[in-house]
Amino acid sequence: MRVFIAGASGVLGRDVIPLLRNQGHDVIALVRNQEAAALVRGFGAEPLMVDLLELDSFQQLVPKCDVVMHLATKIPLSPKGPADWQTNDLIRTKGTEHLLEVARKSHATYYVQQSIVFPYGDHGDQWITEEVPFSSSLAAQLYSAVEMEQKVRSQSEIPYVILRGGSFYGQGTGTPEQWIDRAKMGQLQVQGNGQHFVSLIHVLDMARAIVAAVNKQPFNRIYNVVDDEPVRQRELFEYISSEFGERGLKRDEQIVNPPSIRCSNQLIKQELGWAPQYPSYREALSS
Repeated sequence: MRVFIAGASGVLGRDVIPLLRNQGHDVIALVRNQEAAALVRGFGAEPLMVDLLELDSFQQLVPKCDVVMHLATKIPLSPKGPADWQTNDLIRTKGTEHLLEVARKSHATYYVQQSIVFPYGDHGDQWITEEVPFSSSLAAQLYSAVEMEQKVRSQSEIPYVILRGGSFYGQGTGTPEQWIDRAKMGQLQVQGNGQHFVSLIHVLDMARAIVAAVNKQPFNRIYNVVDDEPVRQRELFEYISSEFGERGLKRDEQIVNPPSIRCSNQLIKQELGWAPQYPSYREALSS
């Protein structure tokens, strides 16, 4: 199949492209500059240098493809307010509209949308399945993810899958390195009492879930993509501190009641036959 990817040069796309190529798929990668073009070309993809947010600049350039995939994000490194999230919000909303239009004009037969689990909001110790509705009370930067999913469900003219990823960690994310560095300096902080659940997903396992969806193409489905073991933040950080640091944990007093998100991955395991290579943080951090 020919797969068109927006977000191909990002941390997730860098794992998705080689997996697709290894299974015989051709990949067309939307990029914005020569550096990204060289990167995806090295992975075996054909770069297409255009701006996702400028529909007129690329909708006529996209060749016929079988699958259109939206993996693009632009998460600000140190956000100070809503304005810092504006580009990411536009990628989720306008970018989704543009890619759905590209899917229609290029006669694609399947659409893949990366999403996130955070809009579920706080559910304490409850297991969260895909049937649980998103919260109506969210941080401002999460509403665009809700709108993004609504656009896919209401505007897609072809079958689709929405993959709600947990908190990314793994190669290229910088997260494990940040955890370990802070542990070594005695600066690893739990939020509140640290008893809230965190649903993690190694970036390679997220990429594997995306490729599984491309191969099986379930009809208009939504899946949580998380590891097998949602973990309380204190337990996670105590493990990191004991393995890599010597100074214990601090408490972040600025966040008193962080949301507890304990997501189940049973549906994607049952329907797509996917299982995480890293079932929990312990396997990933010890590898």
